[in-house]
Amino acid sequence: TGSPPRRTPPRDQREAAMVWSCDSCTLENAEDRRSCEACEAARPLPPWSCASCTFENRGLDEECEVCHTAKPAPTWTCAACTLQNGDAL
Repeated sequence: TGSPPRRTPPRDQREAAMVWSCDSCTLENAEDRRSCEACEAARPLPPWSCASCTFENRGLDEECEVCHTAKPAPTWTCAACTLQNGDAL
């Protein structure tokens, strides 16, 4: 006649996207932190998908691990006019 045991619900996907895990100490840090709160390691670069073979590479890789296509240059989108700009601008 007792209550069923309480289960912790799985982490919501939106909540998981709001943190990043430190490669050095595995602490989950707030999305807006540039370095780990515990060990001060730099935030890892996000993975990137190869335009040629779609393999997901580590952020630090400069070329695709599978097909050796070069990593694309970073871009940013202007908030005012939505023009996509190269990193050098």
